[in-house]
Amino acid sequence: MVRPEETVQVRVESGAWKPLGSVLRRGAVFPGDQTQDRDFVVDERFHRQDFECLEALGLSDRPKPRSNAPVEAWFRAYEHHARTGFINSLKGPRPQPEKVVVNGPTPPLYPLEFLPELSPEDARG
Repeated sequence: MVRPEETVQVRVESGAWKPLGSVLRRGAVFPGDQTQDRDFVVDERFHRQDFECLEALGLSDRPKPRSNAPVEAWFRAYEHHARTGFINSLKGPRPQPEKVVVNGPTPPLYPLEFLPELSPEDARG
């Protein structure tokens, strides 16, 4: 399955090109014209004619719940931790780990993978 978050490349404010799923537009997470973290902010001047299309493909100013989002590495680690914790809490027979389904009341936020790379100012959001 082709995912625009992984295949569509956008120019960011630093001039580099990044996958759509690893950037946000200015707004909730990246307000104003801060110069930190320009590797994660879409270049709005360059893409001014593309914004309607990019937003239809998933571009946003903040991570949002998405049930069909690509699975990020942090979520795989979370699933492993939740699965292991559940299995270890059982008394008696234990299911095989691959048989345990981990889900919650809402889909995970996406994208979050780049958050540890943000400057301290933007990481506080």
